[in-house]
Amino acid sequence: RAHIEGAGHSFDSSHIILTSTSCRGYLHKMGGVKFKTWNRRWFVFDRERRSLFYYHDKTETKLRGCIYFQSVLEVYVDHL
Repeated sequence: RAHIEGAGHSFDSSHIILTSTSCRGYLHKMGGVKFKTWNRRWFVFDRERRSLFYYHDKTETKLRGCIYFQSVLEVYVDHL
């Protein structure tokens, strides 16, 4: 939170879990090849690994996918 606010961005969302190394919360992603529906998934952005992981739900028991952001330097909450 301090990192985001210190960079001049506001942060007022209680449904996002922020730590010094990660940001966790639900997002919607389009799924499937056959049926393109929006699915609610639990996402975890790991600042140390510079990776975005997603799971079926917040129990984080089975990884569903991962996106690697090796060149990401900063991440901000966008309220637009």
